[in-house]
Amino acid sequence: MWTGPKVISKEITIESIQELSEVLHRPPLIWDNLHANDYDQKRLFLGPYCGRSTELIPRLRGVLTNPNCEYETNFVPIHTLSQWSKCTVDGKRELNISESVSADIKLETENENGSVEDIPSHLSPNTYHPKNALKLAIEDWLPEFYKAKNAFGRLISAPLVPTPIPACPLPVITACFSTATLPTPSASGRASPVLDSAFQPLSNELVNSLITPKEVGNMEPMDCNPLPSSPKHEPCIPSNVILPTSPKCEEESDLLKEDTAEEMQTEPIDSSSINGDAEGKQLLESDVVLLVNLFYLPFEHGRQGLKILQEFHWLKSHGYLVCQNPRKKGSGSDNPEVQEWFNRASKFDAMTQAVGKLLMRLTFCPNRSLLYDLYPYIWDIKGVVSMLNSYLKWIALRRVPMPVTSFMSSPFTCYKEAFMSGDQEPWSFLGGLTAELQHLLPLESVNDLFLYKSPETPNNRIYTIRPYLPSDEAQVYNVCRRTCDDGMDGSEVFPEYPNLIGDKLVGHFLCLSPEYCFVVEDDTGICGYALAALDAQQLKKKSEICWIPELLSKYPAPKKENGEMLTPAEEIISAFYSQQKVGPPDIVYQHHPSTLRMNILPTVNDPSVPKRMLTCILSTLKANGSHGVFTEVTVGDKNIVDFFSKLGFLEIAHPGFTCDDVFYMGRTF
Repeated sequence: MWTGPKVISKEITIESIQELSEVLHRPPLIWDNLHANDYDQKRLFLGPYCGRSTELIPRLRGVLTNPNCEYETNFVPIHTLSQWSKCTVDGKRELNISESVSADIKLETENENGSVEDIPSHLSPNTYHPKNALKLAIEDWLPEFYKAKNAFGRLISAPLVPTPIPACPLPVITACFSTATLPTPSASGRASPVLDSAFQPLSNELVNSLITPKEVGNMEPMDCNPLPSSPKHEPCIPSNVILPTSPKCEEESDLLKEDTAEEMQTEPIDSSSINGDAEGKQLLESDVVLLVNLFYLPFEHGRQGLKILQEFHWLKSHGYLVCQNPRKKGSGSDNPEVQEWFNRASKFDAMTQAVGKLLMRLTFCPNRSLLYDLYPYIWDIKGVVSMLNSYLKWIALRRVPMPVTSFMSSPFTCYKEAFMSGDQEPWSFLGGLTAELQHLLPLESVNDLFLYKSPETPNNRIYTIRPYLPSDEAQVYNVCRRTCDDGMDGSEVFPEYPNLIGDKLVGHFLCLSPEYCFVVEDDTGICGYALAALDAQQLKKKSEICWIPELLSKYPAPKKENGEMLTPAEEIISAFYSQQKVGPPDIVYQHHPSTLRMNILPTVNDPSVPKRMLTCILSTLKANGSHGVFTEVTVGDKNIVDFFSKLGFLEIAHPGFTCDDVFYMGRTF
C-alpha cells in the first residue's frame, strides 16, 4: 500500500505510479488520506475527490480511502470517489484565477479544479471533473439530511489539543477496480503495467455500492463479521406484516424502549417545529454548498470560504478609509472609496448571516446523527465569522480615528508557496479556514481565547456580539443589576434606587468610553456586556471631573442619626460623597493601561460567548496601541474570580495596595 509522495498527498501523478510499479513489479494499492482529519480536530473535509487522474485506474490494484473520523460526514468524499472509479477520461482543466488574492491569506487558488461556473457544459458519462462530481454528490446528499435518524450516545466533545497522528490508521472504504472493461493503454500511449494473473479484483458491484447502498443482511455499519442481532438492534419488521402479540411480548417491548431511550441520550426530534416554518427552517441546496465550501480539502478552501477570507482581509486593510474620514453632520454622502468599504462590509454581513442560517437550519434536520457529526465544526466557524463581523461593525461606527498601521496585515504567513503546492504536510498548520480567520484579527498571543468546548446538545439559539449603541443603556443597566451580586441577581438589594448599581459600575464606561463597549444579545434581548476604556487613568480622571458630580446631583447624601445603620444603597451613595480617591496604584497601569468591566447573565449557556466578547474587546484595544487590561474585583466574589480566571486573568499582587475591599486582575495581549 502507498499513500503517495506524502502521508497526505495533494496529487498522485501517473509518473509516480509507474516508477513505483517498476520497483514493486506489480501495480500498487493506494491508501489515500486526502479526506483524513484525525490530525486536526478543527477541520473537516467535504470536498470532492481530486488530484488523482482517472488514468491511474488501470495502473492500480485499488484504492483504500481513509476519510473523516465522523462517519456521517463522508457522503461527498465517498460519492465522488465512486464517480471517479467508474470514469476513464480526466475532465480536469487548468483555470485562470479571476481575482488576485493577497499573499498573506492565499491558501489555495482554484486554478486546478476551477469553480462550479467552470464546469464544461457537456461531459461524457465516462469523464470525471471534480466540480461536476461535487455538484452531483451534493444533490444526492441533500435528501440524507431529511431522513429521520437518531444519534447514538451523547455528543462527546473532542479534547482541545491536537491528537498524535496514528502510525497505521484503519481503512473505512475499499474501492478496487476491475481492469477487464478498461483500456490498458493510457492517453499518452504508454502501456499499463501487466497485472498478476493470480490477482482477482473485486466486482464492480462493490464500487457502485458506494453510490447506491445495497442490502447486506443486518450488519452494523463497518461490521465485517456479522454476529447475531442484539436485543437493541433487532431487524425491522415490515409494516404490512401483522404478528400476534402477548402481554409478555408487550412488556418486553416496553422494557426495550426504555433501555434504548436511556442509551440514546439525545434531544427528541420535534417534527412539528421542523415542518412548521418550511421557508425558514428547511435546509436548502445552497446551504449544503456553503457547508462544503467552508470545509473543503486539506490544501484548498472552497470558493465561498475563500471569499470570506478575502473580503475580511480587504475590509480590515482598508478600515483606515472609514476611521480617518468621520461623517460630519449635515454633510453629503461619503467619497467613493468609503462607499465601497461600506458596500463590501454589507456583503460580508450577508455572508455572516448565511453561515448563521446554515447552523440554525441544520439543527432542525431530522437526521440527528448527521447533525451531531457536523454541529461542532459549523458552530465553531460560525462563532469566528460572527466575531469578525462584530469587529467590522465597530470600525463602521467611526468612533476612533485609528492610525493606518493598525490596519496593516498581520505577520501571519504560514501558508507559503511550498505548502500550497503540497510539499508540506497539512498538519504543519492546524485549524484550517477557522484558524486563518482568527489570525486576521490584530491579536497574536491570545490563543487560549480560541479554544472552545462546543455545546453537548445542538441548539438553534444564536448569540450576536455587536458594538454598544446609546439605545442599549437601559438593557445594560438591567444586566448589571442581575449580575452585581457576585454574578447573581442583586435587584432586591437596591429596590429604592434601581439604577444605582449601574451608575456605579457601568455608567461611566457608557458615558465616557462608549467606543470600546460591546454587548451580546439573543432572541430575548441583551444578555451580557463587555465595557472597556483604552486609557484607564484618563477614565479615572474624567470620572472624577464629570461623572461623580452628576451622581452627587442625582443622589442626595443620606442622613442618619448617630448609631443608625446605613442600607447597602446608602453606603454606595455615601462613597460618592467621600473625598477619598479610590483606585489602583500606578504600578497597575504600567503593564495594564486599559480597564474592563464584563458581565454575562447566568442564562447564557454557551461557554464560548465570554471568550468571543473578550476577543472583540482586546482586538479594538490592541488596534489602538494597548497591550494589557485589568478589572476591579470585590473581595469575596468567588464567581467573578472564577469567571475572569477562565479568561486568562491573573491577580495583580503588589505590596503597595492599601484597599482591603477590592483587588485587581489583569492579562496582557
